[in-house]
Amino acid sequence: MPEFFNFATPPFDRLTTREQEKFGSALDIGYYAKGEVILAPGIAPKHLYILIKGLVHEDRDEETVSFYAAQDSFDAQAITSGISNSRFTAEEESIAYLLPQKLFLELINGNASFAAFFSQKLNDKVVAQNARINRAAVAPLMATPIGRAYLHPPLFIDAEAPMTLAAELMKEKKATSLLVDHKGTIGLLNSARLRDAALVRRLPI
Repeated sequence: MPEFFNFATPPFDRLTTREQEKFGSALDIGYYAKGEVILAPGIAPKHLYILIKGLVHEDRDEETVSFYAAQDSFDAQAITSGISNSRFTAEEESIAYLLPQKLFLELINGNASFAAFFSQKLNDKVVAQNARINRAAVAPLMATPIGRAYLHPPLFIDAEAPMTLAAELMKEKKATSLLVDHKGTIGLLNSARLRDAALVRRLPI
């Protein structure tokens, strides 16, 4: 068990004294050589990794997603979903605290402030991923002559409609976005925002 952990670092400063005691007693330490894969896609994670030193590279579908340095943690998303979608590789010799999956889930279920930190991190990842997807989708279109472009008729939905109806309409029409009519003001709802509302922000259906 590690003799010292810096609980002044967010989000661990949000833990109660009792939670910090359980946290500290459960920690182990992992060592990873340069180039070693720490966590691979399709693997169920056993720990939350909190870097003590080194540099870790995250990639998904052969595209760089993020880098992690000392005091950064990963992969909370894989722990909550039960499986990793990314590959985490040590870019240099790295050492990390290992917090058992079971205790991490216990902490986020029992401490709303602690859980909120990781929910925001997940939201940031979703936004970043959607931005990369949108850039990739737009690139071929930018080179397409306007005369060859095809525009679908707009799809409208009332602002008071449930999210399930929006999802069903997108599926039926094979659309990725809807125009939302709110008392004469028109807004845009896309599939990424719908997914974010339901899965990340956990809004009522």
